[in-house]
Amino acid sequence: MAPQSKTLYAFAPASVGNFGPFYDVAGFCLKHLGDIVEARPNGSINDVRLVKITGPYADELDATGISLEENNVQKVANWIWGRYSTHSSQGIDLILHKYLPLKSGLGSSSASCVAAAKCMLLALDLDNSLSDEAKVDAAMQGELRNNEFEHLDNILPSLFGGVWSIGEENFHRIRSQEFTVVAFLDETDRRSTHIQRMLVKDHLRQLIDSKNTDNAIEKLLGYHRFISHSSMLLIKALNEGDIKTVGELVSAERGNLLFEARQKSIPRLGLIKQTIMENGAYGCAISGSGPAIFAITDGKDAAKSLRDNIVKIFSERNLKWLISSLNESGSEAIQNIDIWFQQNCENHNFW
Repeated sequence: MAPQSKTLYAFAPASVGNFGPFYDVAGFCLKHLGDIVEARPNGSINDVRLVKITGPYADELDATGISLEENNVQKVANWIWGRYSTHSSQGIDLILHKYLPLKSGLGSSSASCVAAAKCMLLALDLDNSLSDEAKVDAAMQGELRNNEFEHLDNILPSLFGGVWSIGEENFHRIRSQEFTVVAFLDETDRRSTHIQRMLVKDHLRQLIDSKNTDNAIEKLLGYHRFISHSSMLLIKALNEGDIKTVGELVSAERGNLLFEARQKSIPRLGLIKQTIMENGAYGCAISGSGPAIFAITDGKDAAKSLRDNIVKIFSERNLKWLISSLNESGSEAIQNIDIWFQQNCENHNFW
């Protein structure tokens, strides 16, 4: 398809991965916060290129030393261009408007990938004709690491909205009633270079390599039982709108090796989680690999009250917050960045 001849914008929202007791299996989509990719015709022949990164978190990307050519937006764009474009006199320049912080646990890299895919498909007039599977194939090209695709529990929710379950070879949308969350991100912790994230694989490896083999086996079997039982209950609770049970399930710690591994990388997690629960949340858990934390609440008024209390209690910390109900639509075309900015800035303090 030949590229369209006008400037286009695509927004891809933040998301919560590792939802519930799972590891890279389930995630859900947030509102109000995410990345935007802009596509402009550049007049060249068969060329697509990321030419600029702007936005409140552009400097963080620049500090990584990753070039524009190596950015995941360019990787996604190259893949889509090579697969779907035809010989055309109209190339595309892309601009990434980075509104999501890096290493936050809110699906930052996935949002960039999804925004790039959405924008490219809009520019090539393919967004309405491609299958969902083809769209996923396009968006996940920017998350290829060591011959494996990562963060699909962020890619799927950001792309399509809702709650998703990710399998080895397929993915399914989980029917869910609406719920409201408050996400908190301690900027001091996120920017501290001394914090080391302990991967779940490393935690399991240490467990398996321990001298107490029987204890390791029992822990692994216990975790298997834990996630099997919790997954069925979580799906049922989401279907029925039983948000109190959803909160209890995401908060569960006993037998949860995922929480056991992640908590070591987030200072004061126990204190923060306890305080959030004492201030009215139904549940609280780490978002993705952290350090962001999300709390399940009983509607927007309860979410605002929780936000006010937590920000006041931890006033010495540089807390970012987001209040969001479940985003059912995911990525979308937008007409104007300034209007989008004004419509969403009251729901968080990230910019």
